Amino acid sequence: MFLIGITGGVGAGKTELLSELETMEAVRVVRADELAASLMQPGSACHDRLAEAFAGLGVFDKDGNIIKAAMSSRVISDPDRRAVCNGIVHPAVKEELLRMAEEAASEGGTDIFFIEAALLLEEGYDLICDEIWYIWASEEVRRRRLVSARGYSQDRISALMASQLKEEVFRTKCQRIIDNDGNLSTAREQLNEYVRELKSRIRTSEGKPAKETAI
Repeated sequence: MFLIGITGGVGAGKTELLSELETMEAVRVVRADELAASLMQPGSACHDRLAEAFAGLGVFDKDGNIIKAAMSSRVISDPDRRAVCNGIVHPAVKEELLRMAEEAASEGGTDIFFIEAALLLEEGYDLICDEIWYIWASEEVRRRRLVSARGYSQDRISALMASQLKEEVFRTKCQRIIDNDGNLSTAREQLNEYVRELKSRIRTSEGKPAKETAI
């Protein structure tokens, strides 16, 4: 089984391409944001630590649930708070992702296990994944999408982009680049081509994952 990380800057169009992957046979996709949300529910270890770290800052409702918009605003505007939040949540997410991948490998039936997260490189997933795939779109296109689809202000977009890695880092550390700057169907074709290539390598036993992993 190949373990593939998939990442990209905010507004790059990851959601649409991940949905494409989810329709493919013998492919599994786990989205780190969704997994993180489940690990931050009341009663979890992550929630208790966040409740202590963010006490009195207005990021929890009366039932103890995290108010996503309030938490997002806090961590975007305050690098120290962002570091605290990431230090609590991301290690727990990584541990659970690897457990899920190991389980999928042992059960069989999955050729490619995709892990999607914005902080794949920052969290060292490039050291445990066979490849990292980068979904790319220009800053102009990403800004336009974020305004249109999410109603973000330009100031908020600038803050989000400033908190993420620069494009040259993605290009240096990622093995494959998917161009999603324009026509979505073209990006989907490129994605399908990459998946077919990996599946062919598995079926013909002509190659092995580039790195030894825990999977």
